[in-house]
Amino acid sequence: MAANPMHQFTVYRIGPEINLGGVDISFTNAGLFMLINVFLILGFLFSAAKKKSIVPSKIQILSELTYTFVAKMINETAGSKAKPFFPFIFTLFMFVLFCNMVGMLPYAFT
Repeated sequence: MAANPMHQFTVYRIGPEINLGGVDISFTNAGLFMLINVFLILGFLFSAAKKKSIVPSKIQILSELTYTFVAKMINETAGSKAKPFFPFIFTLFMFVLFCNMVGMLPYAFT
């Protein structure tokens, strides 16, 4: 009998069970993959900003392209009044992008 293909999408607890006011706040595999994605994003952006030069490196070009893409998208759709929300939208965009990219790896949690 073949293995269940939906098994990779089950959320299970990693570590001890933690209940706070009747709510289960235990650390799960979904939380682990979210932390992995946050560290990947931070590593990408810090390595891109580490060495600033007039002739940018490939990783610096990629980070500037994502920044410009999100900034232009916000400016075209919501106008200049949405500029205060840029950090939140950029963070959300990068998080969803990296979660989807890591989710394409076999046996990774999306």
